[in-house]
Amino acid sequence: FNHITRCPNAYEGVYKITPGIKATYLYAFSKCNKLTGVIIPDSVTSLCSGCFLDSCNIKEISIPDSINEIPNSCFRGCKGLKNSLGQYRTVYKAREIW
Repeated sequence: FNHITRCPNAYEGVYKITPGIKATYLYAFSKCNKLTGVIIPDSVTSLCSGCFLDSCNIKEISIPDSINEIPNSCFRGCKGLKNSLGQYRTVYKAREIW
């Protein structure tokens, strides 16, 4: 597969998306409340709407330059990201998401 469909809800800690994955499916990481971070490889070019919806314990996501856009609601409910997203290039595309 070249898409990640769903992160297991029981997954704890930082999830590293396998290199070669090109996109995420709708709500792939939503409500994964044990995740604290996600590492996205350069092979990923798109994130779906609601991808991280209500994953409130995520503190950090590495967003590569390969991401072309961040859709509305991608990070809605990710309250822990408000301070850490600022260090990434694509943040300006996500400012209206909350």
